[in-house]
Amino acid sequence: MDQGQNISLNIVHKDDYKVLYIIFSENFTNNDVNTTIVMLQNFFDNCNKNKIKFAWVFNCKKLKGISLMALETFSKFCRTNFNTIKENLICNCLISSEGLFNQFFGIFTKIYKPTKPLINFSELEKCDDFIEDCLNGKYKNDTIIY
Repeated sequence: MDQGQNISLNIVHKDDYKVLYIIFSENFTNNDVNTTIVMLQNFFDNCNKNKIKFAWVFNCKKLKGISLMALETFSKFCRTNFNTIKENLICNCLISSEGLFNQFFGIFTKIYKPTKPLINFSELEKCDDFIEDCLNGKYKNDTIIY
């Protein structure tokens, strides 16, 4: 599930769940965002229909900044799919610098309140353990973990 060079999606199938990797290039367009939302909706519909748990991993290591339009579009998608997120999402991992994390979530959490654990790592490899911890209930009552 890869739709271009600016934002790409990759699904990894685990035994009991899926991991959806969203990989951002340095820059992306409004069209990239809209295309990605369509792909995300298809993934969400499948997970909801088949009762599949999933984790989100946003790889933003190359990203220089995030537009307000992209944040608004993504927050609207999250609000529209609140029930699927509540029932099927395990957790969220953001791979980025601390500065980008603060920029992104400083704005994002003003327009959408996360309901599942979310953490920022500087390295992708740390996500697997976090996802497993979330599956085992370690961060059950947490949302944003700094």
